[in-house]
Amino acid sequence: MEISINKSNYLKGIAIILMLIHHLFAYPSRISPDIPVYHMVNSVDIEMFVGLFGKICVSMFLFLSGYGFSLKKEVSFKYIWGKLKNLYISYWIVLFIFVPIGIIFFPGERYSLSPSLFFENLIGIKSTYNSEWWFFKLYVLYVLSLPLLSRLNIGPLLGLLFLAALCGKGLQYVAGAPEVLIEYCTWLLPFGFGMVFGRSQKMPPNSWLVKLITTLSRTHPLILLMVTVAVFIVAHNPGLLLVTPLFIIALMKTADGLGSTVNRVVSELGKHSLYMWLTHSFYCYYFTQKLIFAPRYTPLILLLLIAVSYLTSLVLSRIELAIKGEVTGKEQKAG
Repeated sequence: MEISINKSNYLKGIAIILMLIHHLFAYPSRISPDIPVYHMVNSVDIEMFVGLFGKICVSMFLFLSGYGFSLKKEVSFKYIWGKLKNLYISYWIVLFIFVPIGIIFFPGERYSLSPSLFFENLIGIKSTYNSEWWFFKLYVLYVLSLPLLSRLNIGPLLGLLFLAALCGKGLQYVAGAPEVLIEYCTWLLPFGFGMVFGRSQKMPPNSWLVKLITTLSRTHPLILLMVTVAVFIVAHNPGLLLVTPLFIIALMKTADGLGSTVNRVVSELGKHSLYMWLTHSFYCYYFTQKLIFAPRYTPLILLLLIAVSYLTSLVLSRIELAIKGEVTGKEQKAG
């Protein structure tokens, strides 16, 4: 099953919606107690369950990244440099706009004026300004790992993925184990699954991997969704790492049935998922929590955060285009 650019944007749109649900409703302790929130069903906290399940958004983004990288014939230094340069430009645009706002209007421990802390956040090894940026350093590390991962055949790659997952689990019980190493080993699984899934497009139809993916793609999406949810209920977040491919296949099979308008809207959100990820928690946690939760009812709260973070992305995308245009112009003059 091929994931086209349109389908990839659609899946990223679903992932960013799940991320926003996750941060809005999975952690009620992070919401000020004086903010009333009205749930859809009083007796059952559906929003919290969906919010907790929404953690799968991280695996989805990693899977799609791995899939995209697998389509490259050669992972050169120039390619890696280009990927990281574009990523850091987007990251720094957000950092240099939102962190000064935090320093000026929300002074405190989070927005410390420490130069060393600023430098650590600048290069992404720490995420003290915005805790939801923890994923940034992992993505950078995975991009830097591409020269090795791209050279492994499917068998050794799968072996490495499961070995890394076991190491990540084991290191959680080792005192003093670096947190970044635990995270790298743990989250490598969906990233690698995406690479394996992508490589299957070039394999012969009678290979075991192609047969497996074909069988899954022919399975009713409701069954795939039920398996995904069941694994989550039993194994929680670690289970989501394993069943992310099932969830993605199910979403792809149901996408066309949702109508062209829904597809366009969700895909548009997917195109802006990077800036929506980098900025949304400033609104719902750090700067304007009361404003975001002002609608009181959970569906309206979600819609408001989607709208605010999407509109923010539109503005930041324009700024990015201007910066990249200026950089390109200077590079051409220098050349």
